[in-house]
Amino acid sequence: MRRASSALVIVVCLWLQCAVAQQNQTLAEVLKQESIDSAPATVPHLNSAITGYAVLNDDREFLIAYYLVAPEDALRFPLFVTLLDKQKREWKHRSLAGLKVKAFEGADDLQSDCLGSVLSVGRNGVWYYLNLHWTPSAGCLLILDHDLTVEQALGGWSAASFKSGLLVYSGNMVHFADVHPETLYLYNPVEHKSHQLYPQNGDPFRRDFSARLAEVIDEKQCRENNWACSPDRFASDISQIEVNDQTRSLAFRATFETEGFTSRQYAEDSGRFDDHQYVYIYRLDPVRWREFSVYDLKPMFGTDSLKELLTPAKLRQVFATSAPSRPAPSPVR
Repeated sequence: MRRASSALVIVVCLWLQCAVAQQNQTLAEVLKQESIDSAPATVPHLNSAITGYAVLNDDREFLIAYYLVAPEDALRFPLFVTLLDKQKREWKHRSLAGLKVKAFEGADDLQSDCLGSVLSVGRNGVWYYLNLHWTPSAGCLLILDHDLTVEQALGGWSAASFKSGLLVYSGNMVHFADVHPETLYLYNPVEHKSHQLYPQNGDPFRRDFSARLAEVIDEKQCRENNWACSPDRFASDISQIEVNDQTRSLAFRATFETEGFTSRQYAEDSGRFDDHQYVYIYRLDPVRWREFSVYDLKPMFGTDSLKELLTPAKLRQVFATSAPSRPAPSPVR
């Protein structure tokens, strides 16, 4: 299992522990726990037990997204959202039901209920991002506007954001699968459009790794383990995502994995799959990208800090290197 999934499992386990503690809490008790002591009687469900909730609480505002406790602890629509503007002392409430989402980008039009425990609530500009849990490898990302109206539901979970409102999010994966290939998308909340950032066609590092996997495929082992053993589709782990608003750029690390093709022990003993760690760097006007082995960064640019590589001077150096073969770039507004 990929490392990112393992980290998400920990998050989910922590949430499950919290859920036990939440079962007997009413909304009023949660508000008090969050130092919201002056809720008017007009706030819905003050004396109702709630579950599966998460909050955003800062100097500017308080927002809570929650479900009412149902028989057998099942989560059921509606998802309730309550917002307090702390400066204006104004409350807003929304009841969200029948939410649907396409679980996997680029698959088909089959949609599923966007129904899951709220793991986190974030804000960027005039938008709120609610990350709902499905499995350790899949979720539903709800995007609400300042009036708490649902603007979009995306299959995945938020990963990073720009001050302009552009959102970087991770796509969903099938949890019980032979490989777990991570994907990254860029969502424009103004245009309501998503653009796939990773993986890209024409990536020489991915092409080379696929060729290496093809050389070690054992058809008997694939059948016994129910592995697809398709070398063009392999597991990857994305980490350390950095964004720079000034240069409208982002960078992340990607590690290629051999799960679903051979045992980890064989991969380590063979010496053929060592150090498959890479850095991908993107500019968004229009979308362009460069990729490097993590071990080439310091010799080429004097640093392996992703944050530093996104500064204007370093970024000019990065994009002065040759570009890989790929389709024409797509504009991002």
